[in-house]
Amino acid sequence: MAQMTLMHPMQPLMGKGRYAMPALLVKDRKLLKKIIDVGKEYVAELERVSQIRRPDANPQTAHKAFKKRVLETIRQFSRDLKPKIQRELSALRTDRSKTLNDVSLSEDARRKEAAIIDERIQNLEKLRFAKARDTVATSFYVHGETISKQWINMNKEHTPRDLIAGLRCPSPHENKLERKSRAMANIAKLHHKNRQKDNLPQDADAYETSTRETLSFLGKKITRTQSREIGELVNKDEVVEAMREMKNGRAAGLDGIVLELWIELANSYEVAKSEEKE
Repeated sequence: MAQMTLMHPMQPLMGKGRYAMPALLVKDRKLLKKIIDVGKEYVAELERVSQIRRPDANPQTAHKAFKKRVLETIRQFSRDLKPKIQRELSALRTDRSKTLNDVSLSEDARRKEAAIIDERIQNLEKLRFAKARDTVATSFYVHGETISKQWINMNKEHTPRDLIAGLRCPSPHENKLERKSRAMANIAKLHHKNRQKDNLPQDADAYETSTRETLSFLGKKITRTQSREIGELVNKDEVVEAMREMKNGRAAGLDGIVLELWIELANSYEVAKSEEKE
């Protein structure tokens, strides 16, 4: 059986995307307790690596490992809470793929088995979409006439985004169009890095003179008080205040952890601290 894939040359490559934790899990007390336990181990590790700093053991590597463990905890917790219908659909899709690739069966047998599995998948999908429709209808009934996030998003105009389908590889030996987002990001990074180095003075004195000339075009300058404030270290309270002033409901960062989780952890810490004082 011959197979082929038709692709438009300017069609963007749509991958699986990055994982982002469901925002609904932020308020789950069981998950927060698990993350707090991970955080306690992280604090102990920070105290240990702060005494003897090594390239493979320092506060930065400890923080990276902490965020990785937090994300692993969230993903495992999400899998445990996965609805029964979704688990059944995943299992059926796996069985369908195995059936279609089973060389021990004839082509007719594979088609019959796959057709039976497809029918079961279709029935489950109908049930899942019916439940989703009821959830949306309920949400509209509760929030539809209220000035809320649901109401604003429902009446917001969603303009199409300009997608970059691909970037041409800068190497003269590879005359191809790169369509993977990670590779495209590396191409853009390399391009801007090289542009920063264009026409730079090679002599140190000439470089300093060029820098002063460029800065002289800036009309607004900071005061000595502002300069001193910029040089001061950022404390914990300022970080927490900055997080709370940010808007909720924003997309997660590269680590897949939403802002609301860090705010919830900060609130839990303050509550626990006040209880200790009492």
